[in-house]
Amino acid sequence: MYSVDDTDIKLYRYESNIPVHSAKPSTLQKSMNLLYGILWGIGCDKVITPKEHAALFDWMEENKEYQRDVNFRDGFQLLSNVLEDGILLPDEYESLLRLIGQHISSGHYSDTTQAMQILMGIVKGIVSDTRINAKEAAALYKWMQAHDNLKGNYPFDKIFDVLTQVLEDGILDQKEEKILFTIFDQFLNPSQSCECGIHLSGKICCLTGDFSRGTKADVEKHIANCGGICISSITREVDYLIVGGQGSEAWIYGNYGTKVKKALQMQEKGHRVQIVGEDVIYETEE
Repeated sequence: MYSVDDTDIKLYRYESNIPVHSAKPSTLQKSMNLLYGILWGIGCDKVITPKEHAALFDWMEENKEYQRDVNFRDGFQLLSNVLEDGILLPDEYESLLRLIGQHISSGHYSDTTQAMQILMGIVKGIVSDTRINAKEAAALYKWMQAHDNLKGNYPFDKIFDVLTQVLEDGILDQKEEKILFTIFDQFLNPSQSCECGIHLSGKICCLTGDFSRGTKADVEKHIANCGGICISSITREVDYLIVGGQGSEAWIYGNYGTKVKKALQMQEKGHRVQIVGEDVIYETEE
């Protein structure tokens, strides 16, 4: 049964006069894959909490400019309708999952990339209430077993191996939950926070994504003024991979692309590269 605490129910009424915008078919497909994953993730333990419920509204906010797109509007409208009273009933959930599921088969991505996008959504859905329970972990593990063709794709193997270990005794204790949270957070938010900024002098940097503070050329100039050097690809010599605040429509996993993926894999092997957001380099002490 899908239930929420009545004291936490909020009224969601989504109305907008936003004009029709159309995105690249691949961008819309990626968003639908993510939504399907989020739905799967929040419902895999048969209980949907208010925070998990709110994750769907967050998805609507992030994609509101495309709500009237011909490939988006049916799912968007149904999602808006079921969120209106703040309660997601079992039949509403199944209707949503079924409708969105009809849109996840596409030629815009390979089967592997599409499945990894769905996996990102599942993880996002599971952690949206800031908790991971044994049922959710077991359901994710079962999904990953059914998609073992994803082995070799970071971070599938890492998540699968940890789930295998923590579920061995059928109990998910606080320490194990924390370990899973750390891995999931790195998957969803690969940029590392640096409270005091970083020193760029003598450092080798690589840029990825679209930047809020100007063009890539502007960012490269700032780095050069601070004594740093920019190169175009990720190598063992790179100290910082700097991620643009606006992301990129081309990022296949939603919040990162191949450069971030490579940097994460290099970190696993002990290389020094750090992944940081663009704001950090403007907090650098001269």
